[in-house]
Amino acid sequence: MPPMRRPPLRACRILLLLILALGAGCVSLGNRPKPLRIGVRANAAPFSYRQSRQWQGIEIDLGRALADRLGRRPVFIALPPDDLVPALLEQRVDVLMAGLAVTEDLRVQIDFAPPYLASGQGVLVRRADLPRVPTLRSLRAAVARAAVIPDSTAEALLERYFPRASHHPFANLDYAVQALLNNRVDMILGDAPALWGQLRRHPDALGMAPVVFARQEIAWGFRHGNARLRQAAQLALDDWQRDGTLERILRDWLPVSP
Repeated sequence: MPPMRRPPLRACRILLLLILALGAGCVSLGNRPKPLRIGVRANAAPFSYRQSRQWQGIEIDLGRALADRLGRRPVFIALPPDDLVPALLEQRVDVLMAGLAVTEDLRVQIDFAPPYLASGQGVLVRRADLPRVPTLRSLRAAVARAAVIPDSTAEALLERYFPRASHHPFANLDYAVQALLNNRVDMILGDAPALWGQLRRHPDALGMAPVVFARQEIAWGFRHGNARLRQAAQLALDDWQRDGTLERILRDWLPVSP
């Protein structure tokens, strides 16, 4: 059996340098702050949506600002509505910034930062029809064709708030808007922020009735026990309310005053 050859000295030096470089890289990675994993909803304008492969929206701007304040890199993770809370509880995300409405049921499962936006259900109409619906009373009295999204809050409240309106379900808000523009329905009932998003796209043709019903508060969600991150978010919101940052971001995305 021939004697085993030793590797050339040059090869040993290269290997040693690679080991040292990898070691240094590991130490460097270990010292970096972990990214801030932010759970958001896809296609949920004006809160969060993708355009030209870039995340945009209220929660995206706020998420970037929060991550920057904490010295962490924001990572936005799109989740379906029914997976938002499970993803947080299973530690797949650190915070939910998904246009969450604060409810007693959710308070049992997660903690909330102070609400940053008062919202609720709104009514979108053609701009020419705005003078006919100046109040909630006039809306409720209207004999109108009302578009709603199946299984939504608006659909559940339609008969209660608008007893004289007929029910017209649409698979999504874009279809409902086209029906409104084409005079196949008279109004759209839905989450006010989502309707504000549509109003930004059609400012000359559509208008929001000046009422919001079934009001809700929008806030960020945190795991029970993660008080440090929740308190950091609360301090950030306090500062942004004082210096106008929060109002500026909201006005960038909402065509009407919330």
